[in-house]
Formats: sequence, C-alpha cells, structure tokens
Amino acid sequence: GVFFGTSVLGEADPAPISPAGARMRRLYNDRRNVFHNSGDTAHDLRHLLASAFGPTAKVQVRTVGATVVWEVTKR
Repeated sequence: GVFFGTSVLGEADPAPISPAGARMRRLYNDRRNVFHNSGDTAHDLRHLLASAFGPTAKVQVRTVGATVVWEVTKR
C-alpha cells in the first residue's frame, strides 16, 4: 500500500524559504490555527515514518519551501 501526505514544517527546519513562505509558516503554526509544528523538521518526519512503518517500508520525504510532501510504500 501507499500512504502519503503533506505538512507545514517548523522554524527548526533548515530549508531555505522565501519571506512569503516564512509568513505562511508562522500563520499556520500559530497555536490558534490548524497546525502547531513549530519544532518539526523533514529529517524528524522521515525518521518517525520509518520507525512507524518498519524497515521494509520505502519512505520518501521531499521539502517544498515551507512544506514537506511525504510518501510511504510498503508491500
């Protein structure tokens, strides 16, 4: 099967983003809004997905600006 999704990265992620991306990230990571991912990084997400789905899973994580797109394939 394939499991996929996207998320807003936190300010702790080292990926360079534009000023508009930084504003969007602050907006979505505000405690009053949908996300609260201020400490999230793409590296941590990759590790958590690999840990959750096991060693036979193929985990792909791609950073796109202030967001991350991920996919886990497991047979």
